[in-house]
Amino acid sequence: MNNEASKNGPGELAKRIAGWIGAAIGFITGVVGFFQLVKDETELVSIILLMVGVALLWGSLFYIRFKKTTIGKALGHPRKVHAYSNRARFGALVGIVAVPLLVVAGFMGWKYYQNLPSDKLIVLVANFDGPDQKYGVTETILSQLRTAVKEYEDVEIQSLDEVITAQAGSSVARARGEDRKAGIVLWGWYRVPRDSAFITVHFEVLKSPRGLVLSQGEKSQKLAVAELEGFQIQTRLSNEMRYLTLLTLGLARYEVEDYDGAIDRFTGALDQPDVPEDMVDPADIYFYRGNAYYYKGEYDQAIADYDRALALNPELAVAYNNRGNAYDDKGEYDRAIADYDRALELDPEDAKAYNNRGVTYGKKGEYDRAIEDFGRALDLNPEDAYAYNNRGNAYAEKGENDRAIADFDRALALNPEYVDVYNNRGIVYGVKGDYDRAIADFDRALDLDPEIAEAYHNRGNAYSLKGDFARATADFKRAKEIQEAAQGQPQLQQ
Repeated sequence: MNNEASKNGPGELAKRIAGWIGAAIGFITGVVGFFQLVKDETELVSIILLMVGVALLWGSLFYIRFKKTTIGKALGHPRKVHAYSNRARFGALVGIVAVPLLVVAGFMGWKYYQNLPSDKLIVLVANFDGPDQKYGVTETILSQLRTAVKEYEDVEIQSLDEVITAQAGSSVARARGEDRKAGIVLWGWYRVPRDSAFITVHFEVLKSPRGLVLSQGEKSQKLAVAELEGFQIQTRLSNEMRYLTLLTLGLARYEVEDYDGAIDRFTGALDQPDVPEDMVDPADIYFYRGNAYYYKGEYDQAIADYDRALALNPELAVAYNNRGNAYDDKGEYDRAIADYDRALELDPEDAKAYNNRGVTYGKKGEYDRAIEDFGRALDLNPEDAYAYNNRGNAYAEKGENDRAIADFDRALALNPEYVDVYNNRGIVYGVKGDYDRAIADFDRALDLDPEIAEAYHNRGNAYSLKGDFARATADFKRAKEIQEAAQGQPQLQQ
């Protein structure tokens, strides 16, 4: 009785409770610190909280595992026994082993999380380095940028709340941006020596989407102090940065084939009254919006934007090529060929323009000219499976079936999963009366894409010519089902 009283006395009970309290406090502190890190609150206090929490938790577990107490003093036979039950000590041992493993796993998970791309385009704006803040350069840019992009859920304007000096430079700006998962970092400085003001703004693109080419990443101006005091320059800079931000955002949507989203953001950029022409070619935004309209099958809008791009930059060969594609899809073949001609005058090494002009000549029935253009395209790019397929089709139209099959063979050697080539080669084999080879090619095409109505129809013809009318009927039926299901569904032009 006395022994139990000694072991369970108020003093010993308080010591045992202290171990559990310490473990609980350590656990809670560590969790708070970890979640602050996850939320990108990487300042010193978060790190200290995490370290203190882990240390307190681990120390408390050691305390529970190894703490001993003295019993039997009243009987004159004192001895040391563990203060906590075997179950508690076993749990503490598990925790002692698990805590370091959890810390390592948590650190690796945090690093992985840090490296995950943001689902938003984050624009990070540093404080502009100037003699004082009365000109409101940083505040104006932040405010107007936020107003301009508030309708776009995939962009977020954040303040770095830190000056990046000219001495610190681009490397520091990019490092700050990477820490915050930013896609763009704006920073700069201004000086007001007397009656004139000098201002420089940098536009760092950390995650540059395909198609964004900045002629320079900075913009420097000398202006009257009155423009700075009247906030004209701040507003102009804000408009230019909004233009670049929306252009970047539009190209990001364009990359993932969200053409409606791209058009919306390109149009938002074009609504800005100021364009940083010394940083970006203004023709680019019309060119890419034209491409987005083209991929949607809206050829008139695409042509209108290519017209605008070429009015701004008459040397933009790729815009002539793409406008030619739009005219071709509209059936205006002479206009298309004129645009391909102009593209090749500007860039005689453009294999795609030769290939595209060859396709249009083929549609006009001028197969010799088509074959000549496909040959030029292949001289420039011998790895172009599309040009081999196109030349094969032209040879087939001329009745030169062996040459056609040779080109289809080369196309498939370069791209063994080129569905159209199997279908095209199957047609030529059928024309030659080699129905088994034709059917094998149609089979392969349908293995790769089971929804090609034309391949079912062509295979049905081959079966019919072989006298296998049951299979032919089944294929014709399937081709009709696919065609009926597709009626009324818009098809995206790629």
